[in-house]
Amino acid sequence: TSLPEPLLSLITEDIRPERIKVLECASEGHSDVKTIASEIGREESTVRKHLHKLVEQGLLRIKKRKPLVVEITDLGKLVLKIRASSGGILGRPSQE
Repeated sequence: TSLPEPLLSLITEDIRPERIKVLECASEGHSDVKTIASEIGREESTVRKHLHKLVEQGLLRIKKRKPLVVEITDLGKLVLKIRASSGGILGRPSQE
């Protein structure tokens, strides 16, 4: 069977490597902005932007707004699993 087009598009589109790190942090149970920022070595404001984009894509959901706390969705887990099993090939710009 083939994957539905919206899912395939999400998996294969170029998701910034930094957003993948944020998603991975969330999958490991790091759910608040401060902790994720510390884990990836970025400013909290940058992490907030990444979190909101990942929420918009359906990969994370907001559990609490103040302070911002997120959790990974089943779709987010699936995207990480498929990307990991592809050997990092998916989501990379072509090298033409």
